[in-house]
Amino acid sequence: MAIEEGQPAYNFKLYNESNKLIQLSDYKGKWVILYFYPKAGTPGCTTQGKEYSKLYDKFVSVNAVVFGISTDDVESIKKFKEKYGFKHSLLSDPKGEVAKAYGVKTFFGLCSRDTILINPEGKVEKIYRGVDPASDPYKVLEYITEKAKKWVVEIVRSDDFFKFYTFWRICVIYTWHLAVKNYSSDF
Repeated sequence: MAIEEGQPAYNFKLYNESNKLIQLSDYKGKWVILYFYPKAGTPGCTTQGKEYSKLYDKFVSVNAVVFGISTDDVESIKKFKEKYGFKHSLLSDPKGEVAKAYGVKTFFGLCSRDTILINPEGKVEKIYRGVDPASDPYKVLEYITEKAKKWVVEIVRSDDFFKFYTFWRICVIYTWHLAVKNYSSDF
């Protein structure tokens, strides 16, 4: 049975384009985008990869990591990444096991174009099925950005913010005190 939104993410281990083993659990505390694409080098897959690469720095700025996943072998994804200079990593799921765990359909060994968004707690936040390769990265980035804004508003409205602010003020005053003490001892 495929993992659904709200459930813990499937902790996979797959090889990337550099033949390095990538484990999902190593990215806990970050947003993780898994975009599944059919075949390296095809027009739609190239468009999707380019768009994710174009937004790479924005994803990093919102504490997100991007992985493109296909059933292609490591050598194929390596050539694909090198040819187009993608900034994000590509992963090889040759048997389609990770795709199956997330409910991504495979036809004749090719993945359907789906995107899985995993939140920093390690749960599946959002599942996008049959995505448009050109707009998918923008929709995912918008979703994460909106979630971040809501989180900040919740923190500001909560008692935790005032506790944090009080702690921060104490740290600033103490740091200032140490700086003055060190400065005055120089004379």
